[in-house]
Amino acid sequence: MTVQNVPPPPDLGAVATVLCDLDGVVWLAHQPIDGSVDAVARLRASGRRVLFVTNNSMSPVADQEAALERIGVPADGDVVTSAMAGASLVEPGERILVAGGPGVVEAVERRGAEPVPNDGSAELRAAAAAGRFDAVVVGLHRDFDYWRLATASTAVLAGSRLIGTNGDSTFPTPDGQLPGGGSVVAAVAAVAGVEDVLRRLLADTDLSMALSGVARLDDMSRRSLQQPLPAGM
Repeated sequence: MTVQNVPPPPDLGAVATVLCDLDGVVWLAHQPIDGSVDAVARLRASGRRVLFVTNNSMSPVADQEAALERIGVPADGDVVTSAMAGASLVEPGERILVAGGPGVVEAVERRGAEPVPNDGSAELRAAAAAGRFDAVVVGLHRDFDYWRLATASTAVLAGSRLIGTNGDSTFPTPDGQLPGGGSVVAAVAAVAGVEDVLRRLLADTDLSMALSGVARLDDMSRRSLQQPLPAGM
């Protein structure tokens, strides 16, 4: 059987920086995948920069860096998250309804905006209906429920911008696939009636995450970064 349309392996000779996914590439449920730690070490030993780009918006950056350190992968300053990408689409000083985890709150704060965690309360829903939020940033959070959905969608219906941290409907675990941040974003978009613009919104977030990774490169890496090698993206 002949396999057609298989791209040739990338030429690593011109690659200065590797953007590497985490879930399913480096680890699974924070347990290292066979060979991944050694592969990262060999890439770094070759003089290449390795940045970890993850759709995990729920955990703060320091937690993800510490988890990598525990499996033998130093990552201080080398983690770019989808929460950071989503937050890059808000403006300093804006008031943001956060339908996501601590990682999104952290990223919005670092952006200079005001995060308001979505607790699903009637008071917050009234504020959402009154148009008191500039944007709603949505990511995976395991306490997502009916009233949090109602509050987030009410804000969008009242004119708040909808920003999804990522579009992954599931993510891998040792027990199989579980619902991901994209499933939460899709629920809010469906209730708010903005499914038609959801793809563009998520494309903006994906681009922002890639640019956030590039922004962490030093000047020499930027000049040589002509064909970055995405690993597992």
